Amino acid sequence: MGPARVLPALSARLAATDERIRRRAAIAMGLLGSDEGAPYLVKSLRQGSIFERQMAAALLGALQHREYAPELIAALRDSSSSVRQAAAIALTRMDVKEAVPALLDAARGAKSPQALPPALRGAMPDINELMTLLSAVRVLKGEEDTLVLESLPETQENRWPEYDREVFKYQLELIKTYKVEEVLSADGRPVGAVLIEPSGKEKLVRPNENVAAGFTLADMGAGAKGAGADWVNLRRGDTRVTLTKGRPADVFFGEYTRRDLKLRPEDLKPKE
Repeated sequence: MGPARVLPALSARLAATDERIRRRAAIAMGLLGSDEGAPYLVKSLRQGSIFERQMAAALLGALQHREYAPELIAALRDSSSSVRQAAAIALTRMDVKEAVPALLDAARGAKSPQALPPALRGAMPDINELMTLLSAVRVLKGEEDTLVLESLPETQENRWPEYDREVFKYQLELIKTYKVEEVLSADGRPVGAVLIEPSGKEKLVRPNENVAAGFTLADMGAGAKGAGADWVNLRRGDTRVTLTKGRPADVFFGEYTRRDLKLRPEDLKPKE
C-alpha cells in the first residue's frame, strides 16, 4: 500500500487499548522509517515477545535513538540470544562507547547455562553470539585489525579457552582504567571505596561487591594524612588488580606481576 497510506493507519493504532497492537504498530512504523512510535518500541523491548524485543532493539539502533541507549544496554541481559545480539549491534551502530563494560559482561556470561531452557543446558556455546559481542567491543574501541581465533569451543567441557582469554584481555584493560577517588572509613576501619568509572562517574563499592568484569572489591586501605595514598585490591579468581590513588594500576597473576597496559593473549595463558 505504501508508507503514505499505511503510516496514518498505523499511527492511529498507537492509541489502541490493546498493548500488543500498540507495540506491533510501532514496529511496523519503524520498519517504514518512522520513529513516531519510538516510546512503544522501548515498551516492546521491555515487555514484548522475543520477536518484538529483537525487532525493537534493531529498530532503535536503525533509527538512531541514542537516548534509549540505557534500555539497549539493559537488553544485553535479556534471556534470548537473538535479543542480546540485536541490542549489541544497535549499540554499535549508534557508537555508544559507554556500552563496552556491559558488552564485556554479556560476553563473559553468554555461555551461562542458567540463561538457557533446561533442555538446552550443557549445549555448545552459541559461537555467533559470542563473536557478535566481541566484535561489538572491538568496533566501539576503534580496532580495525582482523581478529583470528584458531580454535573452536571444547565439546567435552563446554568451554572456549581462546575466546575467554581474548575477552579477559579487554576486561583487564577495562578494570585498569578505574581510579580510586576515596576510601571511606568508619570507626577506624575502611568500609567502602569511591571509584571513578571510565565514563567519569563515581561508583560506591563495598567489600565483596562487583566492580566490573567480574572483579570484586577484596580489600582496601586509606592512606595516612601526609603519607601514603588510598588503595583498593580488586580480585577475580587468581588475578588481582591493585588501584592506588594517583598511580597506574598494578596487576598480579598469582605470583607473577604485570605492569604493562596492553597484554597479549599469550601472556594470559597459565604459566607452566
